[in-house]
Amino acid sequence: MLNKQKSMKLVIKLMGGLGNQMFQYATARSFALRNDADLVIDSWSGFVRDYQYKRSYELDVFNITGRLATPLERVPFWIDLTVNKIFKSVSEDVSTHYYGTLIHDENNEFKKKFLNYWMSESCWMTGYWQSSGYFHEDKSLILTELTPPPPVDGCYIGLGKRMRRVNSVAVGVRLYEESNNPNVHGKDGKLKSVSEINSAISKLIDKQKKLYFFIFCSYNSPILDELNFQGNNVIFVTPDSGFKDSVQSLWLMTQCRHHVFTNSTFYWWGAWLSRKNYPSVEQIIYSADNFINKDSVELEWNIF
Repeated sequence: MLNKQKSMKLVIKLMGGLGNQMFQYATARSFALRNDADLVIDSWSGFVRDYQYKRSYELDVFNITGRLATPLERVPFWIDLTVNKIFKSVSEDVSTHYYGTLIHDENNEFKKKFLNYWMSESCWMTGYWQSSGYFHEDKSLILTELTPPPPVDGCYIGLGKRMRRVNSVAVGVRLYEESNNPNVHGKDGKLKSVSEINSAISKLIDKQKKLYFFIFCSYNSPILDELNFQGNNVIFVTPDSGFKDSVQSLWLMTQCRHHVFTNSTFYWWGAWLSRKNYPSVEQIIYSADNFINKDSVELEWNIF
């Protein structure tokens, strides 16, 4: 039975890597629910000109809600990029258009006003929206819809079981090696140093015993050899070690009890989704404090 089409729709433009796409979807999903609007996903506009990073749409394997945008429904995003002078500005992050309203995450910070924004017409949403504050009211739903599907590869399944048996720690180190200027990806123009990461690891070791560290990184960088795990067990979960699938790697992170990670939305989601697997035990999470969006880090997490 077909669902009855609603009178308004919310079109979200997805872009960036998997972690960014998850933030964009979660925010739009909650926004559409609150406004009783159809959720429409533009899985094309944000990737077609991504020549540097070559990202692609990755949410098709998740249990998400919403239909894909038609070419006509993608037009406002292209108008915004090419001839945005035809938009009549209402505020720095909301603008009107003859198709409807464009809502833009302008300053990479959580804006509470959007929790009280009520749609009067169809809207197009763009930006990164990197704060759980935008979907806090629908946290349980987002946990369900964005939990990665169980892996099919035996090496992922076996490692996941091991992570659940031991006192596991996911250590996510984002190096931004594909960027011409990696430091621009950190707040104040710098990434976390090895010594800062080691400090967080040391604090966790002081609080927990018999830890097993699982290292997530885009490749086996020499920087990883400088991490000090003080004699605890260490296992590399990198493409160089045979773990090349991003969704299955995200699933592995959700199997870990504790987390230490630098500023990466991919690692953020690994930590955030893991609470579903550890509802009644203590989790210790150390997050870098230099996300571009200063409101990305959860209040109950430790920062370094």
